Amino acid sequence: MIHKRLIGCIIVRDGIAVQSFNFCKYLPIGKPEIVAENLCKWGVDEIILLDIDATQYEQGPNYKLVEKVAKRIFTPLTVGGGVKSLDHFKALLNVGADKIALNSIAIKEPTLITRASESFGKQCIIASIDTYEENGKNMVWSRFENPSNHFIPVEESAVQMEQYGAGEILLNCISRDGARSGYNIPLMEIIGNSISIPIIAVGGAGHPNHVLEALTNDCVSAVAVGNMFNHSEHSVSVLKAYLSSRGVPIRQGGNFDYRNSSFDEEGRLAKTHEAFLDSFGPIELEIDSL
Repeated sequence: MIHKRLIGCIIVRDGIAVQSFNFCKYLPIGKPEIVAENLCKWGVDEIILLDIDATQYEQGPNYKLVEKVAKRIFTPLTVGGGVKSLDHFKALLNVGADKIALNSIAIKEPTLITRASESFGKQCIIASIDTYEENGKNMVWSRFENPSNHFIPVEESAVQMEQYGAGEILLNCISRDGARSGYNIPLMEIIGNSISIPIIAVGGAGHPNHVLEALTNDCVSAVAVGNMFNHSEHSVSVLKAYLSSRGVPIRQGGNFDYRNSSFDEEGRLAKTHEAFLDSFGPIELEIDSL
């Protein structure tokens, strides 16, 4: 059985992990390496680290940050932001990245995907496509050209990325970022029927049912979750238990296991019934004498 993947997405701005809302407003969370370590302990299958300042301000990858994060975790690490050359690829892989996500440069210079795939293997190349919903249409959006909407059909772009050698597609619906309205499933299905490589859905998770809906769709291989994992500790473990209880083939992991728990309408752990607690009997406390 092929397990679906649950990925923690860390957005980095000015070197700080942030909660993002349509990539226009941000709330600081903390040091990216600490966020990554906690996600790893809670049981995510992979981590995506996206530096959204690098391309906008024409910076290269933040190797020191990537190295700090990589040393704290034992799950596969995908890095995006500022990658423009094979030298950047090599340096990032050397400091601990397992996969590289290409976004704007994949549109401007798609042959980089081919050269990187030939040099390092397509399994570590992720084409990241930002999409924006407007008037019922899904357009490809890029930070290049000041920035601008490219008016390229998303499915056309995804097919092109696969042809150039990408191993996966990270499909980011930026108009749903932070909106907690759910993933754009119809778009995922359109793309899934157009390509043969795995799709990672990101943008819109606000309730466990949103993740459930995505992962029970044959077109989606993995979901990336950002803000929702910052709302409470153990959120990854709770979400995995929720998905497992509803038949999603997902790897359990982390230091906590809630598979025998029940959940309320919001997808949170339900309050334990008092009768269950009473079954343990009175608790005797031993107090050392002074």
